[in-house]
Amino acid sequence: MTPHVIPTRGLEEAYDGVFFDGTRKWHTVGVDDVEQAMRDLRESPQDARRPLDFTWDAGAKRLAEYLEAL
Repeated sequence: MTPHVIPTRGLEEAYDGVFFDGTRKWHTVGVDDVEQAMRDLRESPQDARRPLDFTWDAGAKRLAEYLEAL
């Protein structure tokens, strides 16, 4: 089953006063989308993505697998 993710509604200019000056963009999400993702996770916690899924090693492995499939 696909891991739970929160769908995005698009991109908007990113400002935070430290790292982003409006020349970059970040994803926007709606409150309803976050609530639904939390309900989905409560109903099937076994599908949650683990923090280890977001390491450099995990990302490099996924990239290598993608490139090998080309």
